Amino acid sequence: MWNSLKKTLPSKGRVLYTFAAVAALAFLAYLMDWPAWETLGIGLTVLAAGEYLVPFIFRSTAKNPRNSQREQLIAAIVLYTILAYTVSSLSLMLITTAGLLFAVAYYLAALLVRELALRNLFWSLVEEGTARAFTENNRFSFAIMSYSGRLFAGDIPPQPGASPLSQVERWEVKDFPAGMTRNRFYLPLLVNIRWIGFPPFNDVYRYLFVWTSLEQLASLQREFKTSDKIIDYILLQSDVYASKVPAAECADNIPLDIVILVTGHVVNPYKALFRVERWLESSLNLIDAATRSLAGDKSYEELRKLKDSSTNIAESLRGLLADTTDWIEKEWGFKTTSIRIHSVDPASKLAEEFIRATTQVYVAEQKKLADTAEGEGLAARDRTHLDAVSKITGGPEMFKWLQIASSKLTTYVDSNAGIVPTVPVGGQSQQAQPPAVPAQVTPTP
Repeated sequence: MWNSLKKTLPSKGRVLYTFAAVAALAFLAYLMDWPAWETLGIGLTVLAAGEYLVPFIFRSTAKNPRNSQREQLIAAIVLYTILAYTVSSLSLMLITTAGLLFAVAYYLAALLVRELALRNLFWSLVEEGTARAFTENNRFSFAIMSYSGRLFAGDIPPQPGASPLSQVERWEVKDFPAGMTRNRFYLPLLVNIRWIGFPPFNDVYRYLFVWTSLEQLASLQREFKTSDKIIDYILLQSDVYASKVPAAECADNIPLDIVILVTGHVVNPYKALFRVERWLESSLNLIDAATRSLAGDKSYEELRKLKDSSTNIAESLRGLLADTTDWIEKEWGFKTTSIRIHSVDPASKLAEEFIRATTQVYVAEQKKLADTAEGEGLAARDRTHLDAVSKITGGPEMFKWLQIASSKLTTYVDSNAGIVPTVPVGGQSQQAQPPAVPAQVTPTP
């Protein structure tokens, strides 16, 4: 650029030209509040443009002898000012446009990735509290999960000297260790979306899930409903599963339909999905068999007490089935936290009649015990009263006549009395006849 200017400007003019260019840039930088990097970028751009434009203007003005060097310098300052402002405006517009186009393109790309993840193509989206297993050419490859405060044992850094985890142990669900930080990085809008590989070689594992639930009818009764669905995930959160043990005979040889509620969660997705066929159905079958065996050692009333008791029946009942539940957790990765008896009903009309008869006998026995307790209480009260009035002159005789008056006797004869007493009956008075036999008391028929 300076070589081009040598022909149009003297040596002193080149110095003034440089000063004019710097002054124009400094003025615009102050006026537009440009940062240093932007001022430098605009200055370089203007100098590059001025390599061709400024000498052209100076050569044009130099042909006219009336144009002084001062006028040429003013023209250069104006040209540089226009160039600098134009570059600044264009750069801001270009940066804004480029940023907007990038944001739109990134959003559309993230939307496409999410749609593919929902279909488990290239990526996968894991919902909170669940895990997914993936296969490579129909063979288990890896699993991913999304569960706050939990992670797989294989993702925990091993302790010094610890033995390496096996292929099965590394998929145990563990609590997040204290002090450990997550190193996984997600791009904006792509949180919880994981790369799984290229289809069809890498695919999500799908299986038939069968479960039973208790649904409330309009009559406020509950009925069993069995559902099945092909799913591609496994639930890691605790849930309650219902199961019915039909015609389980208790110690009274009564067939009973027992409904139990099992609370538990999966602690190893690999075991649950690949160590057993239909992990929930198989687990409940073993628990049902243990419950049937338990019912054979309990009477009907004992089973009802297990259901109706307000104590922690779930924990005590689980203790009775601990061997079964511990084995299921060890082999199939399903941990049972509680088992509760929801209902105990007769399994047939004969069993219903037997239970009704048993209930009647039970009610009669309870009434008999209540009457006996009431009589013993009244006798104890009378003895207390008699002891108290015995200390008063004539007290025992008065107590006797009070007891006679409050009783249901219709006739009272005292052979040692000279006077035949009159005892009120039904609000009237009756004159007792002289006794012909020793004193006796006849109760009301």
